[in-house]
Amino acid sequence: MDAQPQKSEGQPPSASAHTSPALLNPLIRTRRRWRWLIIGVLLVSIVLSGILLGPMRNGLFGAVAQSFGGQVYLDDVAMSAQGEGWAVGAYLFNAGGLRESIWHDDHNRWREIPAPASTKRDWLRGVAGLPSGDAWAVGNNGAILYEHNGAWSSVTSPTTDDLQSVAMRSATEGWAIGGHVPQIIATAPGSVLARFAYTPSQPFSLLDTTTCDILHYIGGSWKRVACPVKSPLNGVTVLPNGDAWGVGDGGVILHEHDNTWTAVASPTYATLNAVAMVSPTDGWAVGFLPSDHGGSILLHDEAGHWIEQNPNTSTDLDGIVMNSSTQGWIVGDSGTILDYSEGGWNSYPTTKASATADVLFGVTTIPGGGSVAVGVRGNTGLVLKEHGGVWTTDATP
Repeated sequence: MDAQPQKSEGQPPSASAHTSPALLNPLIRTRRRWRWLIIGVLLVSIVLSGILLGPMRNGLFGAVAQSFGGQVYLDDVAMSAQGEGWAVGAYLFNAGGLRESIWHDDHNRWREIPAPASTKRDWLRGVAGLPSGDAWAVGNNGAILYEHNGAWSSVTSPTTDDLQSVAMRSATEGWAIGGHVPQIIATAPGSVLARFAYTPSQPFSLLDTTTCDILHYIGGSWKRVACPVKSPLNGVTVLPNGDAWGVGDGGVILHEHDNTWTAVASPTYATLNAVAMVSPTDGWAVGFLPSDHGGSILLHDEAGHWIEQNPNTSTDLDGIVMNSSTQGWIVGDSGTILDYSEGGWNSYPTTKASATADVLFGVTTIPGGGSVAVGVRGNTGLVLKEHGGVWTTDATP
């Protein structure tokens, strides 16, 4: 029997040591990758806020969050049953800095749950639930968390790169993906933000290179495996037959079979954020085009060949779930909700559930019927639930 992560009270064993992640300006966050382009502007505020807020955790930390003001982002959601699920993201302080945010749907009532102190304010990006009610979450700086009986603990991670998505094949096997995007920091003579010598001909400095991360959970621990590309990955899904699929920057599409990942021909160089497979030869991927082209991207796997489709929207698409081969949901920026029915994707009226100012990042199926989507509305996390094709706003903390 494969070992499960072990935890002790107050000090999770094998906890990963992480550094504080780069901070995204909430006012201009359109996609997760673009936040790195503004890291330089906010670096000083992160340092100062770390000195002031670093010692505080969860309950007291939450009180400070309210007094300082900030914004909650929910990036992903997973449901184990009706009224039982998890949403993860981050709380960004107006004064600079952030902390992780974990919400629990406990009998149809969402409430925030303390995260383990060892996460060191990591932005959580992906979550996957198991039928038993246990869950996994991943995030920036290689953060990996495991939940059992409502308590979360840190688990040893083989990477310090950002992890964006996690999918479990079973309680003893799963995949997590991510990578690293080069950070560009604006420099100026004498600036505390300067990381390299400033020259008028080179006002920006490229700090490092891109990487791809694929982690395999097997034998009770997470192990890094070979990735056939260098582009960071954003979304992963696992089929009941065991095969897995991943998508990422530059239109990358990967397929896993018998623990080996291979690149699949892609018709686009757009950023792909999420993927949902109905069968080994029927699936969908969503994302967005570069800013100079604008608009969304939608791909369909038709008998092993990925083909670009008309999404009937121009907004960035962030999440997708297929409840069957004939019904599914896509969510994205500007409160976008697309419904797949009768062989095509159609817009769900934003006035019925989401507003044009909302951003929806993740969507999943509820076992037994229905769907859940998460994101941000104004300064608060947003949860929408769907039953019978009708979306409504759920009560949040």
